[in-house]
Amino acid sequence: MNLQTIPRMAVGGALRVVRVPADLAARVLPGSRGEAAREAVANADVAARTVAGSVLRDDAMTAEAKRRAEAARHRARASELREEARERSAEGEQKAQKLEHEAEERRQRAEKQAQERRKEAQRRRKAEKEAAARREQKQKEAERRKAERERKEAEEREKRERLEALEEKAEAVQSKEEALKAADESQRLREAAGNAKAARKSD
Repeated sequence: MNLQTIPRMAVGGALRVVRVPADLAARVLPGSRGEAAREAVANADVAARTVAGSVLRDDAMTAEAKRRAEAARHRARASELREEARERSAEGEQKAQKLEHEAEERRQRAEKQAQERRKEAQRRRKAEKEAAARREQKQKEAERRKAERERKEAEEREKRERLEALEEKAEAVQSKEEALKAADESQRLREAAGNAKAARKSD
């Protein structure tokens, strides 16, 4: 142990005494706040060692300060990389959630469109069925009216035919009666003529 070793040990001990509660406080802080607090403590330690090494002209303390500064830079870089990784992870998670949300919205829109298409197809089938039923009803009504018209026409035709038959029969009877009357008149005339002739002969 030399004259420089004693101050160096004193500085190191003092810094350790100061760092213990500071390190404990930094450890209880969550996430990036804790890392920032620990880096601040480490940087303060490096600054104190650098100043002490310069004042005491202690090359070993100065070298230790440089080593600790380099370690602090590495830790800071590692912390930055971890923070970037967390940010990328958070961004990736947000992007994945966004993509999942967009996919769910597309799925819901597709399902809604499919439901609308099914409803439209049902409405179209119902309309076509109703139109077919109306066409069938109109056709049946037209056939009914046609059958009714044909029935009436047949009845009228039958009536005319019966009337014509009756008229022909009546005409035939009348002709027969007239023929009988003519025959009777002819017979009477012949008899009258015979009687007249017989009466002339007797005179």
